[in-house]
Amino acid sequence: MKLKYFAVVGNPITHSLSPRIHPIFAEQCGINLRYDKFCVETEGTAFEDFVKDFFKQGGSGLNITLPFKQRAFALADTLTERARLAGAVNTLMPFSGGIRGDNTDGVGLVQDLIQNQKQNIAGKHILILGSGGATKGILPALLAESPKKIIVASRNPEKWTIAPSNEVSSQPRLGPSLNHRVSGLSYEKLLEPFDLIINATPLSLSNQLPKITPAILHSSSLCYDLVYDKSRETVFTRWANNHGILSCDGLGMLIEQAAEAFYQWHGVRPVQKTELLEVLMHGFFC
Repeated sequence: MKLKYFAVVGNPITHSLSPRIHPIFAEQCGINLRYDKFCVETEGTAFEDFVKDFFKQGGSGLNITLPFKQRAFALADTLTERARLAGAVNTLMPFSGGIRGDNTDGVGLVQDLIQNQKQNIAGKHILILGSGGATKGILPALLAESPKKIIVASRNPEKWTIAPSNEVSSQPRLGPSLNHRVSGLSYEKLLEPFDLIINATPLSLSNQLPKITPAILHSSSLCYDLVYDKSRETVFTRWANNHGILSCDGLGMLIEQAAEAFYQWHGVRPVQKTELLEVLMHGFFC
């Protein structure tokens, strides 16, 4: 069976568990693959050069993580509909006309929230902390679940309030939906509680918190950090726990989005039960 070559690219990248997850999926499905991780410089065209060379050398697929998701979007020769809506790419694969970009982050988050965390998104008041590529990747999938409203907290909230459709997508048909249900606020103006608070900033990687206060919490809130940590507790989830609020990190989302990327690459869905994979990966957290 021919060996297929895959990798994840980011900066930093040492924390990534993707090289552990994909071989587990491959073993389940009888697929022969190698999966590595690469830290690429953020300066100049180092990322673009790496991607082009990877596929030129016969690579079969790349996962893209911070801070390259929007640069991957610009690099792709063609985009899936959800990548186009998100304005960010986390999965690349070759095709006859070049490189195809996809985004599996949104479906990964929604799958984890609904199936694993048993959370109903419909009708919920959602706060997303941060307005970068991670937020763009999850917004379309969250909107498809019909939340009551979504607030994006950022340092420049006016661009969300005035023209969110331009920020998230070039597709005009998504614009009215976004205009009605997504708006921006500065961190200082977050004075009301939310049902679901998603930390889409990378701050947990450096053990920092966004500029938030307990005013955003109520007794039934869920705090969800897109970052995951080997201790299973990030600074954001610890902050939530200290206030008596239910929280979880992004490991479940990582597994679910990886399963979707695996399907896009191989045409077969792995057994993606989070409980099983956490048991299999237990040693990797030690």
